Amino acid sequence: MGITALIKWQGGIVYEADGIKLLLDPLRPVANAVSLVSHAHEDHARSLRYSDNVSVVATPMTAELYFSLHKRRSSFASLSYGQRAKLHEVRVTALNSGHIPGSAMYKISSSEGVTLYTGDLNCEESLIQRSVRPVSCDELIIEATYGNPSYVFPPRDLIYSEIAAWAAKTIKEGRIPVLLAYPVGKAQELTKLFNEYTYIPVVTAPLVTAANEAYARKGGKIEFFDVNSEEGRLFLKTGYCVFLMPAHSKNVRKFIWGKRASLGVVTGWALNHKPGYADVGFPLSNHADFKGLVEFVEQASPKRVYTYHGFSKLFAKQLSKMGFKAEPMRKL
Repeated sequence: MGITALIKWQGGIVYEADGIKLLLDPLRPVANAVSLVSHAHEDHARSLRYSDNVSVVATPMTAELYFSLHKRRSSFASLSYGQRAKLHEVRVTALNSGHIPGSAMYKISSSEGVTLYTGDLNCEESLIQRSVRPVSCDELIIEATYGNPSYVFPPRDLIYSEIAAWAAKTIKEGRIPVLLAYPVGKAQELTKLFNEYTYIPVVTAPLVTAANEAYARKGGKIEFFDVNSEEGRLFLKTGYCVFLMPAHSKNVRKFIWGKRASLGVVTGWALNHKPGYADVGFPLSNHADFKGLVEFVEQASPKRVYTYHGFSKLFAKQLSKMGFKAEPMRKL
């Protein structure tokens, strides 16, 4: 079986085979194609903004999380894990990518073979998401956010323990531990972490609250208090809590009313670079590290690999040295 499906970058990744055009996490959907949304982060889910008059596919959790933050709903085609949609002669199956709740990679089967689009993926189990499972394919389109040998993360349980210990120590010293993290995905994981590892109440900024509530509506079991609720205000007043805010927030002081705070940032980039505005960084990531990416490619055993995002050129070069036919996606 040859590999003749057309794969290119044009405002997103474009896949064409058997008369079907698929857009993989495009910047914007178009009328003559079907858009596949991998997860609810803005840089991947923009198609859901414009999905009323075009074909957009996403998991139910992805749509719930995205719409909760953007305060509007559009029509979309729901595809849960393990479900398959047939588009003429092309079959699309949604599979867990391990990145955040609802995140999907897509297995695309046509007469030209099997193409796997990973979206963002994570090879480690977390408190809220099962890890990705490699799938054998002919062509692999894989993210390379941390496709650099210098990014190999510590064990997740160790990072969990360090975050919990830091928060407890900060409270004991009379300061409020404030953690900056992505509202979708990372914030739910941190909420679950404090629910399971500690007795420390979790107070959430409004955007985090919206994402946590969406996750809970779809069955996620977490406990938290919005900063504007009576309980949330009380916990912040006493100082016995951890406060979760969106990454890059600049209005921490607005919520803690003169209380002393210690600021922590939660991102994989903290492994090698702690942001200057934070007191501490924790390298907890929802992406696969370099080792995980390599192992995924080896187990998928593709004939051809396309890398995108992050260290795409470096990762493609590393894979080529290992004997894979690999190249970074190039914009047209």
